[in-house]
Amino acid sequence: MRCMTMRRLDAHPLFVDGHVHLHDSVSISESLDAATRNFTTAARNIGLNRSFHGVLLLAETANAKHFSRLLKLSKSESIGPSPGWIISQTDEGGSLIAQKQGSSLVIIAGRQIVTAEKLEVLALCTEQSFREGESIHRTLEKIHQSGGVPVLPWGFGKWLGTRGRVVFDLLQDRSSPAFFVGDSGARTSAIPTPHLIKSARKLGIKVVSGSDPLPLSWDVGRIGSFGFYLDFNLSPKMPTLDIKHILWSNDIEIQPYGSLEKLLQFVRSQLMMRVRKK
Repeated sequence: MRCMTMRRLDAHPLFVDGHVHLHDSVSISESLDAATRNFTTAARNIGLNRSFHGVLLLAETANAKHFSRLLKLSKSESIGPSPGWIISQTDEGGSLIAQKQGSSLVIIAGRQIVTAEKLEVLALCTEQSFREGESIHRTLEKIHQSGGVPVLPWGFGKWLGTRGRVVFDLLQDRSSPAFFVGDSGARTSAIPTPHLIKSARKLGIKVVSGSDPLPLSWDVGRIGSFGFYLDFNLSPKMPTLDIKHILWSNDIEIQPYGSLEKLLQFVRSQLMMRVRKK
């Protein structure tokens, strides 16, 4: 992976949810409220008693257009019950700032793509759309070409058997396009850490954590509850550039935060997702 050097001497606490879905079952304002609460709880849990920045890295599926909706809302007065969230644009195309009563969130565009191998790949920090059903190698190449950040996220049952072997082979293949591995707050603490995540860490591949909320009424409130944090002075004008710098740099360490699902909640969510699919 590319090595980059630090550009700033000062730093500020930064909490990042690296796998965010906004779902129609909950309003955008409610989702942003939940993210603010969860980032605040995360800061409190690590003993942080000063202000911080919260970042949401969107991973929108093929038909989702929430970032586009937010972009349009940036031209309106506010969203949600009064006092509502005020959305403003930055100096770059793929990020927005949401503010409400002293709270501030950075929202950065991104996509989730399903490959020919039926694996999910995140294209973080890019507004570009991608064709689904292409090989995972071709998908990774296209994400790089777009300037995005490719992440292979954990998903229940998706890293087993043939698909698990594909991920394992990619981890070992030094000639493949560089990528990150994604951990998910949707995992349960009752199950050991997936061996592919452990393998990635041993190989020096960064693990990007995110909440990955499911489209269930009790789950969408997890936005911001699982992710990574560090000290960094994030630019309010070009935050996407800074997030890319953080992830690609070999000199910047990121620390995971948040707790995994309890077993009963995990089982409930997985059963309901299967009911929805049927």
